[in-house]
Amino acid sequence: MLLVFVACNESENQDETVVSKKDTVLVDTISEVDTVETIIELNKFRIEKLKEYSDSVNAYFQTFDWGQKDYVCNCKIDTEITDNYIHYSYRFKNPFDIFEFKTNEEASDYFNELMTIELVKSFGLNKRPNHILVDSNKVYWQRFEHPYGHRMKDINKIFKQVFNFYPHSSNLDSITGFNYCKHRNNPDTNLTDIFGNWYTDEFVKMDTIYHLSGASYNGIIKKHIDTVLLKITKDSISINKDRYKYSVYSSNKLPDASYYWKYRFIIHGISDKKNEKITKEFSGILEDLSKYRGEIIDYHVWVKYGERYSSFFIAKTNNNEIYLTLDNRFYILHKVE
Repeated sequence: MLLVFVACNESENQDETVVSKKDTVLVDTISEVDTVETIIELNKFRIEKLKEYSDSVNAYFQTFDWGQKDYVCNCKIDTEITDNYIHYSYRFKNPFDIFEFKTNEEASDYFNELMTIELVKSFGLNKRPNHILVDSNKVYWQRFEHPYGHRMKDINKIFKQVFNFYPHSSNLDSITGFNYCKHRNNPDTNLTDIFGNWYTDEFVKMDTIYHLSGASYNGIIKKHIDTVLLKITKDSISINKDRYKYSVYSSNKLPDASYYWKYRFIIHGISDKKNEKITKEFSGILEDLSKYRGEIIDYHVWVKYGERYSSFFIAKTNNNEIYLTLDNRFYILHKVE
C-alpha cells in the first residue's frame, strides 16, 4: 500500500519518538489506499485542520500572554510504513503521532508498553508532558513542551473540537500529564491490597545502580537483610523486628507485568538499556517473571524516623506473591496464611 499526500514547511520542533521514522515523497494525492477508513483518517488530520488546531492553541495561550501575536503554523507530515503498522508523524508547534496497527490487540499492546515506560521511568518517556491514547487499532501520542503541560486538559479539549475526535471504542484507554508530577493511577495509596504478613528466607543480588534498587537513602533500614518477615498494616510497616511509619509515594497499576519487568531495571536518565551489571541470577528471575502478562501494581514506599527516611519498591501481581527491592537485593515474598 502506498500513501502519498501534501505537506507544508519544515517543523519547528522535531521530537524524538520511540520508533524510528523516515520521510516519504509527498504529493497532492492519495493512491492505492486499501480502505475508506484510511482516507477518512487522513482527511480528519489534513493540513488545514492542523493549522486550525495550532492557531487555536496559540490563541488560547494569548489569553495568558504566552501565545505569539504573529504566529504562522509551519508543519510537516512524515510517514513510515512497516509490516506491522503505519506511523503518521504530524510535525509542527504542537506535534503528535498516530500509529495505525492491523488489529486492536496490537494497538493495545503498544499502548501498554508506552504507558509502562511513562510510569516506571523517573522522567517518563521523554521528560515532557504527554497524552497517549489507544482507540481501536490506533495509538495517538501528543507531546508538549513543559509550559503547555499544565494546560493539557484545555489543549485536549481544543484537539477534540477541531478534529471532531471523540473516540468510544471498547479498548479505549489513555494516560495524561507529567510523569514526575503524577504519582499514582491506582487508588490503593495505603497498601490495603497487601495488608498482612509476608515472608522469605532468600534474596538475589541485583547489582543495579544505587537509586534504581530502592536504596535506603538516609539509612534507617538495616542493610544486607538475608531473611525478611514483612508485616503491613494501615499504620505501619515492620521489617523483621523494626517498625516504621510509612507513606506511599507512588502507586501505579500497569496492565502488563512483562513490560514492567522489562523497564523497571533500566538506567534512568542515561539510556534505555538494561544495566550491564545486572547479575546472571537476577536476569534469569526477570526473564521468568516477564512470562506473566497480567496486571501488576508498583508501589514506591517511604518509611520515616524523625527527619531520616528510607525508600523501597514493592510490586504485586495476583499470584499471592509480592516482590521487594531494597538496597541491592531482590526478594520474592510469600503470604503467611
